[in-house]
Amino acid sequence: MNNQLFKVWLLSVILLCALFSLYYVPELKVAGYTLKEMDILHDVKSRKELIVTNLQNKQTKDKKSKNPSKKFSGKPVVSNEGLSIPTEPVPIEDFGQETPAMQAFYDALRNLPESEKSVHMGFMGDSFIEGDILTDKLRDTLQGIFGGSGVGYVAFANPSTDYRLNILQRTTGFKSTSAVDSGVRKKRFDISGHLAIPVTDSNAITYYGAGKIPKCRYFKNITLFYSTPHPSRISFNYQGGKRQTYTLESGRRLHALALQADSARNLSFYSQKDSLLQLFGLNFENGKGLYLDNFSLRGNAGTALFRTTADMYQQTDSLLHYKLIVLQYGLNAMSPKISNYDPYKRMLIKVIQLIKAGFPHSSILVLGVGDRSQRDMGEYVTMETLPKMLEAQRAAAEAEKVAFWNMFEAMGGENSMAQFVNHDPPLANKDYTHINRRGGILIGRQLAKALLLGFNGKD
Repeated sequence: MNNQLFKVWLLSVILLCALFSLYYVPELKVAGYTLKEMDILHDVKSRKELIVTNLQNKQTKDKKSKNPSKKFSGKPVVSNEGLSIPTEPVPIEDFGQETPAMQAFYDALRNLPESEKSVHMGFMGDSFIEGDILTDKLRDTLQGIFGGSGVGYVAFANPSTDYRLNILQRTTGFKSTSAVDSGVRKKRFDISGHLAIPVTDSNAITYYGAGKIPKCRYFKNITLFYSTPHPSRISFNYQGGKRQTYTLESGRRLHALALQADSARNLSFYSQKDSLLQLFGLNFENGKGLYLDNFSLRGNAGTALFRTTADMYQQTDSLLHYKLIVLQYGLNAMSPKISNYDPYKRMLIKVIQLIKAGFPHSSILVLGVGDRSQRDMGEYVTMETLPKMLEAQRAAAEAEKVAFWNMFEAMGGENSMAQFVNHDPPLANKDYTHINRRGGILIGRQLAKALLLGFNGKD
């Protein structure tokens, strides 16, 4: 009996030691999932201990900083329903020299009334903008001023389209692949970083207009982008009507098939099995104006853009005429364990150089990361290495003489992500990293104000 009690006691001691040791295990990433730090004493620590410890930590950090009061500097802010957001738009920093970095975009908007072409802006990013979060409000605001009606470019059979509210899809058979998937080095991607292949005997996809959003309710001008080395066939119809079949032009270059509809509420495509046919995306436009194309790619820190060549970007540009490319990355490259972001800066410089080569007539805008939290003694605070990431992003933009916008400042600066999460209703998810649709409306409005400030020559 005593022997059994000893074994139970010994097992309890070992288990307790193991739990205590987890406190010293850093944040880890396994198979794409993040294992957070653990502190089993967190819930039993007194509030007084937390206050004293946080104060000591702050004093230690202040001693290390030459100018601690300016660590998270920004414009005067005002509390708006619990949010510390700037009272004035955060201006875009333009590092252009002889020619302003944003001039190509602003000139295209000024000339839009006399132009025969629409203006496209490509918004390249990671999961922060997935589901058209942030970009939906930005698009709606700018189209309200400069014209245009429709969601722009949508990657063909892209699973992330299921999270959008302004266009719906239902697909069977098509296999979707992205530039962040494993084993895709031999694949050839377009600007979206996605492609779809008809892999079954019967493949079909239907796109539906968003009934509750007037600008996205109907389809009028649709363009299908594809590539095929041999003559392939694809069929389509509007609203379940009679199918029409096209023989697609062959060749390894990017091809476009233009279609027109009379205010159709839905559009379907059909294809038989064809392993060589690559379907890249569809462009939805209703009239001349401004179109914002959301190119979100979950898990992409920017490196996936190298899976597309400058030549392929140029082919896309020749068809859609981009005047602004926005680069929203960095979220997946940040960690409280990384203090040196010089390697990231060098990588971002190469990305900007690739985009310059692919879109020679376009402005380029680098977005600084928004606020992201880490847990510090039971409280969620701004990740301590975030300012270094912002410095790296700004330095890359300045080195390449493009534009930069500080999204961190536009959110409200230090600890603004915690404010977003705790807001009623919440503006961000409880991972303290990603905003939700409500938060996207807020930041999208902030970016729209910054772009209009520059357009009016006040930045």
